[in-house]
Amino acid sequence: MKNKLLTLAALAVFSINAASAGSLSTGYGSDVFRRGSLIAEDSLQTSASYATTKGGFDVSVGAQTAHSTGVDGDVYILSGGIGKSLGSLLSVCGGIEHFEQLDGVSNLDVVLSADFNTLLSPTLSAARNVDESQYTFEAGVSHDISINSIDLSLRGTLGNTDLNSGDNIDYYSVGISASKNIAKNLVLSLSADQVNSDAIESDCIVAAALTASF
Repeated sequence: MKNKLLTLAALAVFSINAASAGSLSTGYGSDVFRRGSLIAEDSLQTSASYATTKGGFDVSVGAQTAHSTGVDGDVYILSGGIGKSLGSLLSVCGGIEHFEQLDGVSNLDVVLSADFNTLLSPTLSAARNVDESQYTFEAGVSHDISINSIDLSLRGTLGNTDLNSGDNIDYYSVGISASKNIAKNLVLSLSADQVNSDAIESDCIVAAALTASF
């Protein structure tokens, strides 16, 4: 399955045109919080994304990795989606996401999401595992401000998910990030997130990253 997704991502990358945008990012995170679980303690993290518009639809692909320097295994996430703006206030997207933990679990989900261009930029998403009857539902809000050329982003997320163990848990995260252009198309960002769920104790995750866009 991973090979198929990598092939889809490669085809999408090679089909991008002059209106496309992409980014590459690398950095460090004290952990990775995903769907109520901490999965990659003290990890070196990289990501790549591409987006373009085709026939009035927004097409995007992405890849993320987290190499844990602790006891957790490496994490890989591949994703792709097609979105459409429905007027000026609503955008919807459908796609797939492949999650894999080295020597651990591997899941393929179908994901649907909606973004609202209103106060606090609300988002809603639902994901279903294609092999098991496991669902994840999330709702989030965010607010961006700029102070003295530093971009600040405040965010919060509430979620509910079915774990591979069969448990159903609730979770949340609240966080802030600060980013600044340090060179043309190069951004330094710092972030801190307070996370909690029924499966873990409350924790604070800090991260730093360099992102190049093109």
